[in-house]
Amino acid sequence: MAELRPNFFIIGAPKAGTTSLYYYLSRHPEVLMSRIKEPNFFSYRELCNQQLYYRDDSVQDQQTYLSLFNTTTPDQVKAVGEASVSYLFYPDTANQIKQFNPDARIIIMLRNPFDRAWSHYLMDYKLNYVRDSFDDITLKRVNGHRNNQHFQQYIQLSLYHRQLQNYFNVFDRKQIFIGLYDDLKQSPQQLFSALCTFLEIEPVALPESSAYNSAEVPRNAFIKSVYASDSIRRGLKKLFGHQQSKKIKSLLFKKPELLPLPDTRQHLTQLFNDDIRKTESLTGLNLSAWYAT
Repeated sequence: MAELRPNFFIIGAPKAGTTSLYYYLSRHPEVLMSRIKEPNFFSYRELCNQQLYYRDDSVQDQQTYLSLFNTTTPDQVKAVGEASVSYLFYPDTANQIKQFNPDARIIIMLRNPFDRAWSHYLMDYKLNYVRDSFDDITLKRVNGHRNNQHFQQYIQLSLYHRQLQNYFNVFDRKQIFIGLYDDLKQSPQQLFSALCTFLEIEPVALPESSAYNSAEVPRNAFIKSVYASDSIRRGLKKLFGHQQSKKIKSLLFKKPELLPLPDTRQHLTQLFNDDIRKTESLTGLNLSAWYAT
């Protein structure tokens, strides 16, 4: 069995379609994705220092990290990658990836910052990682270490300009692919084909359309408490597979009914609009659809 080294990285943003890309690429005959979706190897120190509340499969040492890319068919593999969405936020991660592989290709997915923040909150609520309201966290009406982490995860991760600048400072622009969540939803084949071209692999047809990691909330408190168990979530997916577990979860979860309050939206509008302008200037992208008034 051969051990390959990753040459591309899906680095974020969270809740912007990275899970779908991971699964789409994992089915490509010329691509080898890490056995663990988010090894967080290059952000391990920062995650530990922050004591971030997610239960994950982070990998600390390089030998274990490289073992995630074992394959019995190395000759057919042209692209080797992983998808750790923590890499975008932490400033030093770009330098670490550059040192590891100067020719690495960087894939970044961006989403309307308000929608991304709200979807991230709903995910944490679903997993029982947060109990305070989105409004209280956003407007900083709650204090404490955990609430500061929540503010980081929902709001600061939606401020893209600084995060992108870190990678633009380290990597050549031709090594960076930026995709938009809206394009992935509306024209998934077109975006995926462009990504394949970027990775220099053969564009292939996507599998049957399927949403991964979509925003839902538990139907009641009991389901919320049970689903908070990492072992139960893993067992559900392992026992039934993606399609069947998706059907089961549709019985347990529902689309959220409550939305952030107008005061919260007004507060975030000014914050996000300013960052959107900076992001447009940096990337040359047209993000006019994201502006709120």
